[in-house]
Amino acid sequence: MIFDPKEINILIIDDTPAALKALSQMLAEAGYQVRPANNGEMALRAASITLPDIILLDILMPGMDGFEVCKRLKSDVRTQDIPIIFISALSEIKDKVAAFKAGGVDYITKPFQIEEVLARVETHLTIRSYRLHLEKLVQMRTRELNEINRNLEKRVKEEVEENRRKDQLVFEQSRRTTMSELLMNIAHHWRQPLNAVGVISQEIKDAYEYGELTEEHLNRSVNTIMVQLTELSDIINTFRDIYYADKKRENFSISEALNKSVSIVMDYINRNNFTLNVDVLEDNIIKGNLNDFCQAIIKILINAIEIFIERRVKNGRIVISVKDISRRKRAIVTISDNGGGIEQELMEKVFDPYFTTKQKSVGTGLGLYLAKKIIENEMGGRLDVKNINEGAQFIIEI
Repeated sequence: MIFDPKEINILIIDDTPAALKALSQMLAEAGYQVRPANNGEMALRAASITLPDIILLDILMPGMDGFEVCKRLKSDVRTQDIPIIFISALSEIKDKVAAFKAGGVDYITKPFQIEEVLARVETHLTIRSYRLHLEKLVQMRTRELNEINRNLEKRVKEEVEENRRKDQLVFEQSRRTTMSELLMNIAHHWRQPLNAVGVISQEIKDAYEYGELTEEHLNRSVNTIMVQLTELSDIINTFRDIYYADKKRENFSISEALNKSVSIVMDYINRNNFTLNVDVLEDNIIKGNLNDFCQAIIKILINAIEIFIERRVKNGRIVISVKDISRRKRAIVTISDNGGGIEQELMEKVFDPYFTTKQKSVGTGLGLYLAKKIIENEMGGRLDVKNINEGAQFIIEI
């Protein structure tokens, strides 16, 4: 248990005195702070005065039923993230579906078992604790990146004052902008993967109903949750690593770089029901800056994703392929999409700075320009683009 029950405040809402007393007693005996409420209005007032950490909610109550109470709690920004477990004598599938649609995270059927209630409460409090931990982690990383931004701004001013190259200034500005946008996307979509953890909690419920809820099953489920949460934290670290990129040149695997780049955009891909496949026929070792190369790949991938979204492409598909040209000691990386391609008259402008066919709120026109600068100026390679049957294909020779 990663939390102290003595610090947990549980709000129980049930109009049946016996059920209210039983739930209050068993949770209090487990060490939790318990507040009972016998109707919806009283519960909403209690929640507004002191925010509970978790809520147990009956459905059938006079006046305001449990569904309405849940909807009101979810519509209030102060209480919308509080996990709500429905406890009801209603056992029809439609009632359970309605409970989840209203915003509940779990459903327990009366008559309830003490062990089941305690297990579910502990599970959702554990998930909540990890969610709060991750939110603090995001805030901490945000502060770090803001500090980096301030330092970079100082560097940029110094470079401008010393009449350093305009391209270097654009590069630093774009890196800061790109990282900020990626960070905002991560922060905005934290709830989606965390809600997916709720599916695992539902599996625990199903296992219990079918008599399969063993200690091993519970431990395996918690371990799975931990793996997913750790992966989310690792993604933030990956962003930070790229953002801190120096100019050190070293040998690295193209396959490793592609996997690192793809991990950054997979949330975008999955959330929009797009697909991204990587086909490495033969891995290649190249020399350069790994993080700069990842930046170039990410910018090309994000360009394709934004095209899919703007053009409302259904079943958007990106395919990354790698092949070796041994006779020339070069590797070819192709990134193909089915986004409709590039108009022929615009083909020569695609890599120009500040050129974009997207709305200003979507694109800055620096992504592909900087990708080309990285590949050609920083790594001595070549980046081209051409239209294929369903879309565009970017070709990196390095």
